[in-house]
Amino acid sequence: MKRPNKKVVAVELDQILVPTLDTFVAWHNATYDTDLAIGQIYCNNTRDMTRMFGGTKEEGCTKLREFYDSSDFNDMVPLKDTDDADGTTTVANHNNTNNSNSNNKRRRRNSTLRGGQQRWGALEVLQSLKKRKWTLVIVTYRPQFTQTTTQRFIDRYYPGLSVADQLDYIPKPITIMCQEIGADYLIDDTLDHCLDCSMLDMTLLLYDHHGKYTYNHMQPQKRLRYGRPTLTSTSKQLYQRSASRSVATLPNNVIRVKSWKDILDQFPMPTSPLRYCHYPTTNHIKSSSTSATQPYTNPSLDASTTASSRQVISWVDQDHGKNADTTDSDNDDDEYQTSWNDAIVV
Repeated sequence: MKRPNKKVVAVELDQILVPTLDTFVAWHNATYDTDLAIGQIYCNNTRDMTRMFGGTKEEGCTKLREFYDSSDFNDMVPLKDTDDADGTTTVANHNNTNNSNSNNKRRRRNSTLRGGQQRWGALEVLQSLKKRKWTLVIVTYRPQFTQTTTQRFIDRYYPGLSVADQLDYIPKPITIMCQEIGADYLIDDTLDHCLDCSMLDMTLLLYDHHGKYTYNHMQPQKRLRYGRPTLTSTSKQLYQRSASRSVATLPNNVIRVKSWKDILDQFPMPTSPLRYCHYPTTNHIKSSSTSATQPYTNPSLDASTTASSRQVISWVDQDHGKNADTTDSDNDDDEYQTSWNDAIVV
């Protein structure tokens, strides 16, 4: 059972924060003189590199290692995804630490579109979720030896999001990872990953970059299984119920999102601290002044004490000159004055 106060969101790195597949396809076409497309990487909603390469699995692994060692991989930039027309995005650039203040000012200035609208790219949405006390876990299927390059990319373009949080390299099924970290949300571009996790107690956000990720639009009438996924004991029964499920339509907890603004809209709005505020009113003063025509007088006080007490209340007129305005043009002041007289007399 999930802990009630746990708020964890897992974000796939590749194709969500960085266009890894686009860069890889461009590198492969330039290096091996091919004409490949991203859609060829996916076979039945799963990444199948051997199908795209047309060779053995060993040859595919060799090409991937060449790509990870290339400058194309090391020099990747964030995926452009904002709601503005030009498609630009704001990213942090920390090449020069001495210019961090100017960079912060530039990011604040660029985070607002023309007309005062808020720009919602990946950086802005993740920062907003972090302020709402969500724990961010960036997950990736990259091999462990790419850790230095990957961490440098995140520190440069998404600063402050993974310092106290996690960067998890997945040598295990996505279902196991989500259960281990107690994820409430998973943002992923792979349909099969979302379907595998759909029977867990979490929300799956299937990222479809402005409707351009056609590879996660494929929904065969019958799910093709590539071996039984490894599940914890708490989800084995759920797997049995979902193994033969049709995916003609997405499950209720799998939501297709096309932008980071759509992603932000799927998270509950933070509760306002003003809900704890008490706003005092003067209703009790009004009811007191209208219900009693005469101020209450304590019988234990003699007439001289009462008169002297009333003189204390009228010190303004006595001490501030004969030109004091005794005309009461404010009914509210009169209500407060009546209440104050009652307090002094009593």
